[in-house]
Amino acid sequence: MPIEPAVTATHPRGTRPNPLMRQVLDTFLAYRWPGNVRELANVLEAAYVTHPEQALGIEHFPNRIREVALLHATGHYRPHGYREALEHFRREYAAQVLALAGGDMRRAAKLAAVNPSTLYRLGSRSSGE
Repeated sequence: MPIEPAVTATHPRGTRPNPLMRQVLDTFLAYRWPGNVRELANVLEAAYVTHPEQALGIEHFPNRIREVALLHATGHYRPHGYREALEHFRREYAAQVLALAGGDMRRAAKLAAVNPSTLYRLGSRSSGE
């Protein structure tokens, strides 16, 4: 989900949006946004109203978003359902096998006993391609 258009759209016209700290942007990208664009807009608008003229850090947002920031920062991950957990496992497995093979995709596929194209697809998903 593009973050910048939502930032601009939720800020009052004629004023510049409060700067967002890098941690906020990283967290916004990691957060699932179950309410989609509306939830993002509401969260941003509430932060702008309660903290005008201030750079917005993760502390200016609701607990559910701060929790994602903490998980993101510590490297811990808590999936939100079976499919997400399975996808997470697949990505982690592909990354570990590839690292074990020294980055050689064919060797990693042989170690994992899968077709190289399967391992490539898993690696592509994890890098956001």
